[in-house]
Amino acid sequence: ELLAQNESWVCPIARERLPGLFPRYNIDDAIHTSQTLLEAWTGTLAQATASLNATNTALKTAISLMEATRANRAIATAGLRIAKLNLGVANKTAEVMKKPMEDGKSRAWELTRAVEELLDARAREFYDKPCRTVFGACCARDQADGGMSILCG
Repeated sequence: ELLAQNESWVCPIARERLPGLFPRYNIDDAIHTSQTLLEAWTGTLAQATASLNATNTALKTAISLMEATRANRAIATAGLRIAKLNLGVANKTAEVMKKPMEDGKSRAWELTRAVEELLDARAREFYDKPCRTVFGACCARDQADGGMSILCG
């Protein structure tokens, strides 16, 4: 019955001698200090466990980022290949269009100059005058700069 209640029993005669059998040192402070130290170690272990869990989570995140970086690198490599192909197409187009573009640029310059001359009031005076016959079959017109424009044929 005492064991079930977790109690100890000491016979009455031994009870009188019991204090004399124990050492005469005060161990309550040492036990309390040991208990405090165990609690501190328990807290330290809990913090270490939390730190290890955080480190594990950080490592998992780093692995995930590395995998994403690999995917991004593959995408970037494909993008560079496509850009290189587009550059080749653009260069080929530029080669094909070089002559027509130069011709168009030259023609645009000629047209711009003609428009400027036609809009100039002083030059129009000379262009609007009729042609004078020179050398029998050639047409001569005075120019704004004082020269003469002769067309034959």
